Amino acid sequence: MSAILSAPWQERIHQFFDAPKPEYLLSTLYSVYFPTGNVNIFDQLPELCKDFVKPGVISKELKNNVNVLNKIKQNLKDYLDGDINKRESNMNNLAELCKKFQSNILKSRDSVQLLGVLITFSFLHLSVLSEKDTNQTAIYGGWANSHGKELADKISEYKIYFIETYPIWQDWRKDQITIKPEPRKKDSGVVLDTITKRSVKVLPTHHTHHTPVNVNSDKFQNVCLKVKNRIYNEINVEFMKLYMHTFALNKFEPGKWYEPPIAPNSKVATVWFGTYGKDTFSKRKDEIRYSEEKYELTNEIGVITGVNIIEFDTIHALTFLFKDQDPNNRKIVGNRNHGHLTTIRGLNEKRYHITAVDLYFNHSVICAIQFFCSGGIKTEILGNRNREAHTVKISCRPGRNENFKLTGVRMASSLTDPQKNNESVGYIELGFEYVRVKDD
Repeated sequence: MSAILSAPWQERIHQFFDAPKPEYLLSTLYSVYFPTGNVNIFDQLPELCKDFVKPGVISKELKNNVNVLNKIKQNLKDYLDGDINKRESNMNNLAELCKKFQSNILKSRDSVQLLGVLITFSFLHLSVLSEKDTNQTAIYGGWANSHGKELADKISEYKIYFIETYPIWQDWRKDQITIKPEPRKKDSGVVLDTITKRSVKVLPTHHTHHTPVNVNSDKFQNVCLKVKNRIYNEINVEFMKLYMHTFALNKFEPGKWYEPPIAPNSKVATVWFGTYGKDTFSKRKDEIRYSEEKYELTNEIGVITGVNIIEFDTIHALTFLFKDQDPNNRKIVGNRNHGHLTTIRGLNEKRYHITAVDLYFNHSVICAIQFFCSGGIKTEILGNRNREAHTVKISCRPGRNENFKLTGVRMASSLTDPQKNNESVGYIELGFEYVRVKDD
């Protein structure tokens, strides 16, 4: 008999939230969390979270709690099989077992690294309490407001925990990326992610075997911090694909199953890409050769209403237009006196926004760019009219099904290599926010 291929974690979670009716919540959850003859969803977490936590942490915690999870699975099955005489005891067992599993995770000394486990479990826990509240007359033979309060309190508890713990995980994860200077050198070293073992050598453009007397060690440290931040941002974007499902906790409130997920605030709802530029990445992904070029990034955040792109062989200039912005204060990065102008207009906060951006780098600057907008609309690849083949493509795509919109842009110009005579957009950071955020 051939093995059954496991559906990915993301696909299972989407199947659960696509349950046709709240009444089918537990049965839908059981089928996607504990499918017959297949890997249960919790056993997928060590692989899913391998870039987010230290090796072995999740596997160890699941092993410690395997008996609790097995009892939850059995009681779920017994409850769904519909033995009326055991309905009440099965539900009481489920509620207590869920409380125990949650408590065990929260008490763990590695609880910050177990965020993915608790997110996955919260949907099971709240489904049980939702069933307990919705069908309490059939289960207990009467109605009591205490069941509804239990559900409401647990929803609030999970929401608060996920909001408060996410930035703690972010700080912890960033600390796992280290900067190690070479022995006896002040201008060279390695940025190492201790979890993924990904490393990037950081070297000056004119590297020698001996450190020059006048070497700028501050420049080296500054470049390393930018490389570290870029690596962290890329990891955080991937983690957001898991974390964003916490925005759906409001769906467990009575009568709100069909409402869309909503993020609690813009801080936890926003992810950044970059900085991308010649001092943070290159064609050789494991080595950066930095120069002494100084630059300062712009910083614009808000509702983007349009974009001006001036391009030919490179992206000579970029301007982002923001809602309620004084036209005289628009930041133009690059040289707007060369190239052809393409404009994007009609972007707004609710219905039409930029969902992804593809960047193409060559000669140490952005040589081409492509914008993707809601509704499947996209621009052509703008720039690189010389059609040079040796470009490096970076896709800034934070989510599935247009779940994020571009709201933040940081940029700086640079001169192309090797001529140093063509000013273009050389450095960029892009911030994407979840499309629905709770109003302050």
